[in-house]
Amino acid sequence: MAYLFGSFTLLCITECVGVKWVGFTLMCYGVSSAVGSFATGKVLSHVPRFIVMSLNMLLMLALLVFLLVWERQPSYWVVFIVPILWGICDSVWNTTTTSFYGIVFEGNRDTAYSVQRCWQALGFSVSFVCSLFFNTLWLLVSLYVVTMPLFIVAEWRYGQEMKKTYIECCRKESYGRKYKRVATNNVDVMDETTDM
Repeated sequence: MAYLFGSFTLLCITECVGVKWVGFTLMCYGVSSAVGSFATGKVLSHVPRFIVMSLNMLLMLALLVFLLVWERQPSYWVVFIVPILWGICDSVWNTTTTSFYGIVFEGNRDTAYSVQRCWQALGFSVSFVCSLFFNTLWLLVSLYVVTMPLFIVAEWRYGQEMKKTYIECCRKESYGRKYKRVATNNVDVMDETTDM
């Protein structure tokens, strides 16, 4: 987002079509981000999070590569389409990761959301500072190349953990034993009063 608000508005919008279009293009970003967040919530109820996030990452990577190879020239299409697509990608990323944190850190959501917002703010600041010294598009591309496999691994590990929990739960029910939760060390033990 910091690249879009900083370098893109300066290098692409102001130099290509004029400073008077900055507000309109960022308004397109905001509207597409809001609509994208709502649509992502609806899509995630029907499509697995892994697929939505993978498609989003590929779209964002294609958008970043396009910006790397694009020769800046006056083009209203590019100046409006890039913020719209960026807003959609950003909304999918924010909605999906926030919901993923809420699921993974179910017992400690407040801390998870606080840490997420802290890292987002830090990344925003670092991106603005880095844009003073070099083209941050290369930094964004490299971060996406690193985060794509990391998200896949996190999603896979979470899926494996849920599968293991589901299998254990089914096993307990199939034996007909009653289990009770021991409060001191949070483990399941068989209730001795029932027969096997």
